[in-house]
Parts: sequence; structure tokens; C-alpha cells
Amino acid sequence: MVRIFIKTSNCDQDNHYLIEQMATASVGLELHFDEIVSTQSRLERKRELTQVIQRELSQFKWLISGSVRIEFAWYLHSTQRQETDKVGDLDNITKPILDSLTGPDGILIDDSQIGSVNTFWMSRNEQLSSNIGTQCVSF
Repeated sequence: MVRIFIKTSNCDQDNHYLIEQMATASVGLELHFDEIVSTQSRLERKRELTQVIQRELSQFKWLISGSVRIEFAWYLHSTQRQETDKVGDLDNITKPILDSLTGPDGILIDDSQIGSVNTFWMSRNEQLSSNIGTQCVSF
């Protein structure tokens, strides 16, 4: 099960920029995972993740045509992250999300628009019942 929350800055679902003179905007995704999805996950899990993300992003009536920078912050259970294989390597858990951002149901035309990706993880505390990944696409 994946739950998603979308937050925007200087844009909304209808407008690429709300304040044209500012010419910078961002779309933030907050994903709550019962089980982290990685490149090694079953195909159906990766499809489910892509569908959840693209269902939300398809509501945007525009695509980003320029270069973007993406930041991933992962809040993960430290024992699972470091001592088991329940949570994949950062590059493997980042890739399925990057792939879901592109195409007609995403917000990017192609992943070649990605100018930089910053990915890091932090240990989540026991008050959180799920792992959380936040992504910010800035353009």
C-alpha cells in the first residue's frame, strides 16, 4: 500500500506558474510506504507505485519542458535499512519513482530533463508506522 500527498509552490494543477515573474516552481510528493518499492521489487508492486503516482500527476494539465532538479528525502527504519534487505539501496528505491514522473501521465516529458538528483536517508522514529519518501521536483 502506498499513499501519496501532493504539495505545490508557485504552480497548481492548471498553471505552470502562478507568479510568472518568479519563474521558479516546485511539485512535492510525499509517499507513505507499507513496503518500500525498489528496482528489485515484483513487477506488480512497481506498477502499483507508478499508477498511484501517475494518477495524481495526471491531474496536472501541463508538463515541465525545461531542466529540473529533484531531491529525495527518505525517512526509513534504520535497522531495516542497515541490517536487512527489506529496504533497497537508495539508487534502487529512487529509480521507480523517477520513471513514474515521465510521460503523458507524469510531469516531465523525458528523464533527460533531470539536471541533478540529490538523494539521502534519515532514520525515522518509532512514532511513524510507515517509511516515508519525500520528493521535490524544482523547475
